[in-house]
Amino acid sequence: MLDRAKSICIVGGGFVGCELACEIKETLPDTEVALVHSRGRVMHRLVSSGSHDPHDLAMERFRELGVKVHLEQRATSWDKRAKECITSEGVKVPADHVFWCGGPEPMTKFMVPHHPQTLDSKGYI
Repeated sequence: MLDRAKSICIVGGGFVGCELACEIKETLPDTEVALVHSRGRVMHRLVSSGSHDPHDLAMERFRELGVKVHLEQRATSWDKRAKECITSEGVKVPADHVFWCGGPEPMTKFMVPHHPQTLDSKGYI
């Protein structure tokens, strides 16, 4: 399936989305790979440690591999017939396939009555 794709769009620039973009591009270098991320930085949940900024390292690798990155945009629709993913900014990203890597919602609501102090405002432990 993927080996026949000319273009792939990955939605979400966290751990999974960044790794998937690099893995696909390394395995299928002729395939056009684009990543759409709603924030201004990929891997935004990781904290920088000195000169090792996760965002900068990922962006450097994306440049080396030729992954196109669309920051501060959301994927709003995918037109299968036209083979393109449309972003909140109206950018049409070529996409034979789209992978959703936007991240899960934590399933911790059952903990609220018992351990509310262990959860942050988004429900993460």
